[in-house]
Amino acid sequence: MNPLLHYLRYGRVEGRRLCISRSIKDVIQRELPALAQIEPDLMADNQLFEDLDTLTSVFSMPRGAAAACWRRLWAQVGPKVEHLVFVPWLIRGGADLAAVNVVRVLQQRVGVHSVALIVTDYSDMSAADWLPEGTRFVRLSDTNSALSAGDRKTLVEKLIWTLRPKSVFNVNSRACWEATVHAGRALARMTTLNALLFCRDYNADGRAVGYSDTHFRGAISHLHRVYFDTRYFIAELVTQYGLPPVLEAKLHYLPQPSPGLSTLQPTSATTGRPRILWAGRFSAQKNTELLVKIVKEGAEFDFDIWGSGQADIECQLHELAASRSNMHLCGTFSSLDELHPEQYTAFLFTSRYEGMPTIILSIAAAGLPIVATAVGGVSEMIDDQTGWPISDLDDPHPYLEALRQIAQDSALVDQKLEAMNRRMLTERSAMAFEKKLSD
Repeated sequence: MNPLLHYLRYGRVEGRRLCISRSIKDVIQRELPALAQIEPDLMADNQLFEDLDTLTSVFSMPRGAAAACWRRLWAQVGPKVEHLVFVPWLIRGGADLAAVNVVRVLQQRVGVHSVALIVTDYSDMSAADWLPEGTRFVRLSDTNSALSAGDRKTLVEKLIWTLRPKSVFNVNSRACWEATVHAGRALARMTTLNALLFCRDYNADGRAVGYSDTHFRGAISHLHRVYFDTRYFIAELVTQYGLPPVLEAKLHYLPQPSPGLSTLQPTSATTGRPRILWAGRFSAQKNTELLVKIVKEGAEFDFDIWGSGQADIECQLHELAASRSNMHLCGTFSSLDELHPEQYTAFLFTSRYEGMPTIILSIAAAGLPIVATAVGGVSEMIDDQTGWPISDLDDPHPYLEALRQIAQDSALVDQKLEAMNRRMLTERSAMAFEKKLSD
């Protein structure tokens, strides 16, 4: 388009001017040294030092979806928030429960209305009932369901810049991770940036695609602290990235409190035909192939399978249940109470990789013996003193031998449950969590 026509149709409306005033030049020259401390590349821009007259100034409001949503977002959040917790969604998962735990501790410290939960990437809030009553939460999707990933990142940045909160906690929010990598140096001058990491995640071809692999390296220098629910993952990242002591010092072990810890009561092995509980998501991570082998080989046990997930795996499990009388698909669950763990002989856990699964903590708190794959953070809770850890991820026989031992040796069961009881009370209490988060 002819430049003059473009200016007449668009540029003039956008507030574009052909040159800048002397007062604006003075401001640029005066502020550049301080701004360069945040963005060093400014010092290399000759136009800002030698050719200021060639700059075009724009006197207009920001445009685009993020700018259009800002007024609605700000109206929902308000100016008096001291702490922000960013999450991608709030569903019934371990990371989501960790976010709620962080919210609860912050609220106890500064009050319910001084903490805001910002749901950045999706609109699902199916676990909203987990939040303490009165919790302030905002979904970016409520301002515009068609926001792009870039728009969401921009809104996170603007929210932090405007509020200047005392702290920010990122619990798996992609928009917040992107903002930290993109603008973390500036944001870290305005607040303390913190993140929680749990375990690696893998896609279908086996590549690691979790935030510890895609964003951690670019964000760590800007973060105040990164909290982990397992010690093994801290050691793994320190080795992988060769972190120097100054960065390693930012990584902190923060064991999540166990749900229902106050009702922890060890129980002995049950009598009659042993019933085994398996509960989780039907996925490759949860190693349902191993579960199928155990069910086929363990004819003397009844297996109750709770959960849902990938359609192909769910179909396979339904076919197996239809052909075997010792396997029962029980549907989905939203809390441990629905599973009635007191009616089972043992809990079976078959994952290929994990951080620290919430279901392990819940089952341990309920006083049920646990047979589990020794992967990730599971090994930090389930060892030879507290349960039956199994290193083999494919052979069903060690798992069946452990289940038989539980069914036959009540004295050994009680001994291990007592050890688990002591470990839970020492490491996984709400008081211990609050203290570590406040240090």
